[in-house]
Amino acid sequence: MFSTEQSERVIRLECLIGQIAVMVDNAGGSKDFDAARWVGEWLEQPVHALGGAKPADFMGTMTGQALVSSLLIQSLAGVLA
Repeated sequence: MFSTEQSERVIRLECLIGQIAVMVDNAGGSKDFDAARWVGEWLEQPVHALGGAKPADFMGTMTGQALVSSLLIQSLAGVLA
């Protein structure tokens, strides 16, 4: 059994994976795209918009997860260079 905090983290991560899967699908992406793998790799890469921090560093709180989600929406929409 997961603790409440662990359960919330899993749910937030699943939401982020779902967000990417929907965005890629809406953009006409490949049916073979592995959203979970992509998110896992992306979370561990330093991001300039986060001051060089990794998105994973922000996933421990709901506020941080919302920031990461917004960053993904903006970057995939071409708002960020």
